[in-house]
Amino acid sequence: MRLIRSIPVFAYLLIFYNAFLLHGSTRRSELLAQTIFTVPLRQSALQVALGDVIVMVGIGLMYVELSKMARTAGLTVLDRFSALMVFAAFLAELLLVPLAGTLPFLTLTLMAFLIMMARFTLPMARRGFLGRR
Repeated sequence: MRLIRSIPVFAYLLIFYNAFLLHGSTRRSELLAQTIFTVPLRQSALQVALGDVIVMVGIGLMYVELSKMARTAGLTVLDRFSALMVFAAFLAELLLVPLAGTLPFLTLTLMAFLIMMARFTLPMARRGFLGRR
């Protein structure tokens, strides 16, 4: 059970995005730019595309991941390694898979980097290595 809880939630987003890449046509940029719903505003309307929704889900999962890190008393090496592997998978896919070269995927890769950095720096901040004891 501990092993399952140590898997970053961002890994599930990577699996979802890969399923999205493998399903359907090769015109990902058109599909990501397709308007899902429209939010009426006072002067105009805000068109929300599929890529925007994926990034919003990523922001929500990033919040879940960061709050999970803040509640966990002791982050193990496995937690840090899994966050590093998820970031490495995002980065490798961004650089090597042509279909993953989209702005939403770049944004998700940057969020995975921030999660990985938080996994490494949060325990140091708790122990007082950043100046506070």
